[in-house]
Amino acid sequence: MCKLLLTRPSQQYAQQVMSYKKEMEEHGNSFAGCAGLEDVHSFEEWIDFETRLFYYPVTKIIRHHKKRF
Repeated sequence: MCKLLLTRPSQQYAQQVMSYKKEMEEHGNSFAGCAGLEDVHSFEEWIDFETRLFYYPVTKIIRHHKKRF
């Protein structure tokens, strides 16, 4: 039986992550579950999850709110 070890991404795995991205693109595979890996150009950009995935400009929220009333 094979064992699977889950680990947090870190700079230690940068080369592996970007190699994986390249291989997926070359074969036209889906990036589902890859935290937006298909949308970035570097490991440093990808690893910045909090800024990239959870950032929503306050001005857009205010604008959206005003349209409703």
